[in-house]
Amino acid sequence: MTGVVLAGGESRRMGKDKAFLEVDGRRIIDRSLEVLGGLFEHVFIVTNTPSRYAPLGIRLVGDLLPGCGALGGLFTALHFSPTAHLFVVACDMPLLNPDVIRLMAQKAPRWDVVVARIGGKLEPLHAFYSRRCLAPIARVLDRGGRKLIDFYPEVRVLEVEEAALREMDPNLQSFRNINTPEDLDRIHEGLFR
Repeated sequence: MTGVVLAGGESRRMGKDKAFLEVDGRRIIDRSLEVLGGLFEHVFIVTNTPSRYAPLGIRLVGDLLPGCGALGGLFTALHFSPTAHLFVVACDMPLLNPDVIRLMAQKAPRWDVVVARIGGKLEPLHAFYSRRCLAPIARVLDRGGRKLIDFYPEVRVLEVEEAALREMDPNLQSFRNINTPEDLDRIHEGLFR
């Protein structure tokens, strides 16, 4: 399997590239790459701004479909993945839990999508996808769809329930993301620990 960080967002609400924000003195992107590197043989970043990420020394892939949001980023990740399954995470999730990812990875080979359901909502930017998703994603993009879950009805999806995830990550820290300065403040204040 492959680990991929999607780093193509514009960070409008934050006002700066979220991947390079620091949490506990470490940049989010460094934290993510360390976790993914410990789990997967192949790791890369999908980005529209490769010059920002070049100093990391990791494989970078340019977004094949700029302007198509995270769904276009996922399409790009699947297109370039050297393996049939990959784990995709957003660049603004500083508290990834390797045990949660391992739990989901165990289920991935039998499904096209393995995604967490937390508080009744799916978490498609912390999920496993198979290459079988490429054609359904392309069809959604051709219709003008942009939501990550728009293609889910066309593939085999396993939803991992919150209770199973809490066994590995009681406070569900792995799914916390930073979209605004207030989110970053809450992380720093320890509210999500």
